[in-house]
Amino acid sequence: MRLLCESPSKRELVDLFVANKEILVPLLENICLEFEAHDGPLMNLLLETYLDQWEYAYAHEKLMALLTKAPECPSWDWARALFACKKVRLMC
Repeated sequence: MRLLCESPSKRELVDLFVANKEILVPLLENICLEFEAHDGPLMNLLLETYLDQWEYAYAHEKLMALLTKAPECPSWDWARALFACKKVRLMC
């Protein structure tokens, strides 16, 4: 998994696994451990994946950890993140 995360074409790898959450989530988590400045969209995708799993207690902790790291990433899209959170709130 670590080797995949170091690939220059991370976005293409994510697109391959987007339908398979069992592979997608660990892939995105590894990318976000040592993210690069342009990995914001992948971090936003991880946020949305955690929000999809909101009913699970572990998702809350992971979500908060991700949001804590977000300000360090220049390409993090706060508007997209807020929209995703609001969408989940409306569904609850």
